[in-house]
This record gives sequence, structure tokens and C-alpha cells, in this order.
Amino acid sequence: MITSRFHKSFLLVVFLFLSNFHLNASDAERWSVLKSSNENNVTLNLKMISIPDFTDLEWISFEIENNDEEPLVLLASSLRVDFHILNADHKMSLPQSSFHSTDPYLFSDALSPLPLSEAVLNKGTNKCAIPLSVYGSAFLGASSKDLEVSMKISADFEFKGRENFKITWEEKDIKFIWSKIDDRDNEKLLKEVRMLMRMPTDDVHLNKKMELLLYQPAVSNQITIDELIGAIEIRDKFQGRNILLHFTNQYFPNDSKLIQYFLTQLKSQNSETIESLIISNNTWDKRFLEPTISMFQKSNLGQSFIIIDLLYLHQSKWIKDENIPTILSDLIIYRFEDIIYEKPEDLSISELTSWSSAAIMLGKTGNKEMAQLLCPFLQCEIKVADNDLVEVKKDSAPPRPIRVCDNALEAMIRLTKKTPNNLYAKHGFDINAKPELKQMNIQMIRDKLIKNYSNKCK
Repeated sequence: MITSRFHKSFLLVVFLFLSNFHLNASDAERWSVLKSSNENNVTLNLKMISIPDFTDLEWISFEIENNDEEPLVLLASSLRVDFHILNADHKMSLPQSSFHSTDPYLFSDALSPLPLSEAVLNKGTNKCAIPLSVYGSAFLGASSKDLEVSMKISADFEFKGRENFKITWEEKDIKFIWSKIDDRDNEKLLKEVRMLMRMPTDDVHLNKKMELLLYQPAVSNQITIDELIGAIEIRDKFQGRNILLHFTNQYFPNDSKLIQYFLTQLKSQNSETIESLIISNNTWDKRFLEPTISMFQKSNLGQSFIIIDLLYLHQSKWIKDENIPTILSDLIIYRFEDIIYEKPEDLSISELTSWSSAAIMLGKTGNKEMAQLLCPFLQCEIKVADNDLVEVKKDSAPPRPIRVCDNALEAMIRLTKKTPNNLYAKHGFDINAKPELKQMNIQMIRDKLIKNYSNKCK
């Protein structure tokens, strides 16, 4: 279930979206009223076009028509729409198939300033401010076959006009065909995705539809890197930027224009670029190193973890440069200089927690000389994480380290150019074990490996 809350930027996006839709004569003929109620000069209408498909910008419309000369106030509202595919095979499912809103401004003018004191509906037709067509399209997707769909809708509205009254719709089941798309629809798909790319929004359904459109062959083969970079530039991570980055990473890895864009962002010390590059893991250039290390030097602890993760992701590209591992380890040692050379028995729990953070980062520098700092802590079994706070799921990676020695072990493993998870699997870690058994399983394997690495320290 999704409960919508609106702000000015979202309503403006909806207005822009709807303003791109124009009915021609043939489109108008496709519309019909599926359900209608009338009370006190107010008509509630649900309209839909015949046999809609993914290329239709607007195919379902929910409207309130005020037939009175006096304005109407919407005091309370509830609208719910559920979609179900009736002829789905076992591979087909809807990741999200339900929409629900109790927003009092459900039918407000898209350009009204916020905050609004009350939702006023003037004489004439007032269309639902929520783009139900976009939500439905995101739910149902671009299908390669005709889908038989059941749409269940219920509504409850309270109005204040010349007197207070309600209009209630009990759940109504409407069945329709969601048509497959073919090559003749390519231009419409391309036009719509370009429109969505120009409209940053934090609405998950608008962004989901953009994602579905991007991966249609007719679209993915036509969208240019310039268009993608332009769309990425105007978004943050809550506005579908990651969707565009994943697409770019797949279709334009190491593109020269993409590299130049990231290089410019890194040189401007834009910290969000680090997260973008982690998503774009197929793109790297040696010129990224200098500004990335500069950001690492100036970063806080939280940011430094993300930056070292990015550098570790591309370690094979720079590990042969002996200066880089040394520079990185020196920066980490400087950050933790008060504790990094101390013995484990001389550190408090808080200091051991900080030391564990340093160990995690040192393991990703590739500097094998750091092993001498890690060896003494392979014997420290003090817990720096609570068992109850370590979430263990079925079909997930091994539980994260709990003890100081576990963190020292994983750092040692990485310094030997291995990955902890792969080594755990080699030693019998069962990813399919029940969650309650995973912690026991991984602890036994870590204890065995700690003993092996401790012997190498002697």
C-alpha cells in the first residue's frame, strides 16, 4: 500500500506530465465512463480508454465534476486502486500492485501554493492530481502479450458545499485487457521516456515507469549518452538518478563523455559522485585517482568508508603503483594515530570499535606492510558489535564481524588479495543454512582461519 503526501515540486511534475498529453479525435472516442455517481450537484466519474497499453500517456481518469456555481470543499478523501493479472504465468508478478491515498488535496489544482488551508474544487471538472495512468503503467509494465487485468477500486469522499455530504464507492471490480506493445509503438515509447527524463521527481512510480521504458529495446538503442548525462545531472539519488546510473553502466560503460562527466564532478569535490561511481562499477579512469584520494583525505569517517570502498572496487587498476597503497594506509594511520599502534589490551571498548573501523579500511589499501599492525588483534575476542543487532537472513552473505579478531581477519584476507566471502565459501560456509545456524557456522570458519593467519604472523 502506498500513502501519498504531496508537496509543490511533485504537483508541478504532475502538471508538467499531464500538460504533455493532448487528446486527438480518435483518442477521445476511446474513452468511456466505467462508474459514475451523482449527489448534490456533484458527479464522481471513473473513465478509461478501451484496450490501453504501456504507450498510452493517460488511460485512466478519476474526476470530480462540480455542477454547482459555488465552490466545493473536499474535507476528507480515500481512494484505493488494486491491480491483479488474471492470466499471469508463474514467472509474472507485480512488484507493487496497490495504490492508496488519503490526501485531502487529492483533487487540488497542480499549481496551487502550499500549504493549503482547504482543498477547494471550483465549478467544472476537477481531475485527480495523482497520475493514476502512470502508476498503473508502472504496475503492469510493457507486456509482450495481452494481459487480462482485474482492477478493484473503492472511494470515500466527504464534501462541504451548501451542506455537508459524502459519496462512497464500495469496492468495484473492473476487468480490462492491457494490450501488448509492438514495433509500431516505438516512437511513443521514446517520446515518453525522454519526457520523464527531463522531469526530476521523487515519486517512485514515475521513476519506475522511466526505468521500464529505458530497457525497452526500441528505447535503449536510441537514447544517447548526452541525454543520460543531462538527466543524471538534474537529479539526486531520491529522484531516479540511480536508475539512470545502472542503465548507463550497462549500456555505456567507460564511455569517454561519461568519464569526463565523472572527472569534472570529482574535481569539484562532489561527494555524491563517489556513490555514483560505485553504482557505475564498469567505469573507471586513472585520472579519477588523484581527486578521489584528495576527497578521502578531507572526508569524515562515514564518507571515508564509501570512498575506500570505491577505490577497493577498482584496486586491480592501481595496485601496481606502489605509492597508492602507501598513501592510502598513511592517511588511515594518521586519522587513527592515537590508537593504531596500541596493544589490544590497552584499548577500551570504544577505542577497539574505532580500531576495527581502521582495520576494515587498511585491508582495502593493498599495503601488505599493514599486516604487522593487524596480527596482534587476531587474538582479541572482545565483541564490538551486538549479536542481536547483526541481521542474519536466509540466502544472504555471511553475517558481518562481531569481534575485533573477526575484523582483523577480514583485513588480513583482503591484504592477501582474496575476498572474505569467497574464502568463507571455500571453507564450507552454507549460504542456504537457517539464519540461526549461520552465525554458528561463520564463527567456526572464522576461528579456523584466524588460527591459520595467526601462524603466519609468527
